Amino acid sequence: MINIFKKIVVKGICPIFINYRYVSYKMKSKHYNPRFRFLRAKKFVYTDLVDTDLMYKRSKLTPEEIRSQMKKEGVLPYRPYIEKPITISCTSGVLEPFIPPEGDGVSSNIKGKAIEQAKGVMLKGRSMLDVQKIKKIDPEFSIKLFPSLAHDIYIRAHHAMMAVDEKVLHELVTEKAYVDMTHGLEHCTVDWKFCKSIEPPKIVHARVFSLKPTKSGPPDFGQITVRLYTRQRLAIYDRFGRLKYGACPTHVQNSEIPPRDVLEYVVFENHLADTYGKWRLHAKTVPDWLQGGSNQIIKTFATESLNEPDPTTEPDLVDHKEELIRKN
Repeated sequence: MINIFKKIVVKGICPIFINYRYVSYKMKSKHYNPRFRFLRAKKFVYTDLVDTDLMYKRSKLTPEEIRSQMKKEGVLPYRPYIEKPITISCTSGVLEPFIPPEGDGVSSNIKGKAIEQAKGVMLKGRSMLDVQKIKKIDPEFSIKLFPSLAHDIYIRAHHAMMAVDEKVLHELVTEKAYVDMTHGLEHCTVDWKFCKSIEPPKIVHARVFSLKPTKSGPPDFGQITVRLYTRQRLAIYDRFGRLKYGACPTHVQNSEIPPRDVLEYVVFENHLADTYGKWRLHAKTVPDWLQGGSNQIIKTFATESLNEPDPTTEPDLVDHKEELIRKN
């Protein structure tokens, strides 16, 4: 309550004081209608503050104590999240791979065997039908011009691999072939050289397929296998500059090692459903009768130093040690 006195002066009369009384009321915080008090209380969410030292505290606890604490808080245990990469621009393998005839590329005087080899590398009816399907989607595709295009892609891709040019590699090879070609390149140096083609490249196999469950409509991917019979030179050096595979003229005194004749069946793939899809190197077909050959890289490992015995007194131990190292 506040008292205010106001002075009023009238002409010819003594001043008169009038008392004005103002009453002020305090605003109440409660709502006038208590029916929705429960709903109004739900507007406020009470949470615990984040414990910034939680990771530091848990670092000093045992796994059992961490498990009991998380169980008390109602927190599920952490699970490692492993992201699985997926790509739709290429496939993960070769559909219906071409099986090369055994002994292909080896000269023989048997006439019947040569005829069978010639039949094995010719386009069959199924491949011709799939080539016609590719032409419907890509009118510029030509059986006569594609082998030379594949040969050029093959050489450019190997030069890019030797120079570790990732940008060019992604344009010339698929994602599957990129992983296979670049595996272990950070620990070695590749010296590859193309000498010449012994036989002109030719198409021996063609397949198209769709990833749709209904299998209706145009195909999504096309794969063409090209036979390449070339002469190459390859040398692979480890990170210390030592030759571990192949041959190089610099490692032979006063002589030049001739290059090797290489027969390969290279698979090229195109994402036909993509408007901007193009043919890229995808994989190589290796027959069962050629797997596990002698042209594999011999891996070397560092072993612990052993006390070498005197070869004059204990020759048997020396031979046994060399045999163990050779097996490892």
